[in-house]
Amino acid sequence: MIKLETTFNNTHLPLKIIQGSEKKRFKMAKNLNRDFFQKLNPKCNGENCSVKDFENTLNEILNGHKISFQINKETRKECNGSLGLNIKGTEEKDKIKFFINGYRISLPLDESEKIIKDKFVAFHETRHLFDKITNPKMNQHRLGHVIFTSQDVNDKIGLIWQTFFDNFANKKSKSELIKQIEGYFKGIDSGIKIDNLQKIRMKLKTEINAYNDEINLMKKDSFFKYLYRIINTRIYSSKLMKYKLKLKVANTILKKELTNQRNKNAILYSKH
Repeated sequence: MIKLETTFNNTHLPLKIIQGSEKKRFKMAKNLNRDFFQKLNPKCNGENCSVKDFENTLNEILNGHKISFQINKETRKECNGSLGLNIKGTEEKDKIKFFINGYRISLPLDESEKIIKDKFVAFHETRHLFDKITNPKMNQHRLGHVIFTSQDVNDKIGLIWQTFFDNFANKKSKSELIKQIEGYFKGIDSGIKIDNLQKIRMKLKTEINAYNDEINLMKKDSFFKYLYRIINTRIYSSKLMKYKLKLKVANTILKKELTNQRNKNAILYSKH
């Protein structure tokens, strides 16, 4: 039987610093992003800032804590920016090992790759970063499910993630989305359902956080200058992508699945 081993390095702050409720940790992440904005924004030239200033300021905010990151140029046309983990894998006779060492921050860079062309995209991605370094569970990928499950199951999981994070579902109501997603989940193991719903739930929360920060930081910089962009960003987040509605959908399905699983476990253990 093949075993899966995952090692995380330089991906979160010390646990003694980030103790407390999820609400408290998200507040800490928000404060870190606010402090980052206050230190970096005076060094920016309009919407542009240098990669060097970005890196130096981020390291200053991280205050010597071992959080590894590298800045890449975002090359995907469908993305303004993104945050990912640095993942390397090795395969042995009976074991697959994943080594995760910090983060990849992909941003809109100029041709020289020395200038970030949109500081607000950068502040959006650093909010994701601060959410993750203060909430270690957000990085707990269930890589084994992708490797050890059938292609059919992985295809269904892909459709579920697409429904939550693509905008084609924007005209559907909460009940319609629940029905659609539960249809995709039909026949899939309960553990895989719960793991994916928990991961989706956290990703929706950090998207809501990042868009809220992006809007608030545009207001702090120059409300009237960025008014049109503020309005469009709010429309994109709430009306087109409907992140808050989708979070309610994920919570509803997850609650139902956890209740079903607890009831099954209660019946199973009562027989012993």
